[in-house]
Amino acid sequence: MTAAAWKERVAAAFDRASGEYDRHARLQKRVAGDLAEHITQQVDTTQVKHALEIGCGTGFLTLPLVRHYSHTRWTITDLSPRMLDECRRQLQSHTTSELAQLTLKPLDGESVDPARGTYDLICSNLTLQWFTDWQSALERLMTCVRPGGWLMFTTLAAGTFAGVNRKFGIPEPARGFQTYLEEQEFARWLATRSPWQGRVRVEEITEVHTGLADFLHTLKSIGACTTMDPVPAKTSVMRSALLGGKDDQPVEADYRVLFITLQNGAAT
Repeated sequence: MTAAAWKERVAAAFDRASGEYDRHARLQKRVAGDLAEHITQQVDTTQVKHALEIGCGTGFLTLPLVRHYSHTRWTITDLSPRMLDECRRQLQSHTTSELAQLTLKPLDGESVDPARGTYDLICSNLTLQWFTDWQSALERLMTCVRPGGWLMFTTLAAGTFAGVNRKFGIPEPARGFQTYLEEQEFARWLATRSPWQGRVRVEEITEVHTGLADFLHTLKSIGACTTMDPVPAKTSVMRSALLGGKDDQPVEADYRVLFITLQNGAAT
């Protein structure tokens, strides 16, 4: 599968999930709230004249940041047009005309063009794991941040769903387009990116589902079900577990979330 075909499948999955997303995306909402609190505590409103959000979804991160940075010119983006529509509806319902100037547009976060403008803040909640090449994507985004500006985001870390995989004997997927970031690999990469400075915090979060079917339904309902193969090994094992009556006990979905704060230390 090509990277372009992968992105089309990812966008289509999130399009389909847009109407049900808010009812099932408990983890995404919780992490977005934590990230919004961290950003607002770290970055003063006077420092942010122009900001970019990558992968806005239905607006879990968008709304609190737009309210807080109410004089900022915001560019709000998502790969999924329908998710973007849902975010637009949330903004129309929960904000006023006195808030920031907002531009909403469909955009692949990996294709941000620095020639089209730079930003004081680029933020994103649980989007990086859908990038096909996180290193190239972050390097491109870094070129879009002004000296002294910030790149702040969350992503899923390696080890996410390790407990679920062990419980059901699910094989670990081969490294493909979707990547759960390795903390040490990221730290080594960042160490070579002077003058950028950064901090990484790991938070382990467990969500309990009534069974395997409930866990899989939640993933599908938030659009997080895109795979590289039509019937991958993981799906086959889970299907066998369901058919074999192994859905009679709770499933603890174990997430490892990275909170990453990067600042451009170049002289202004």
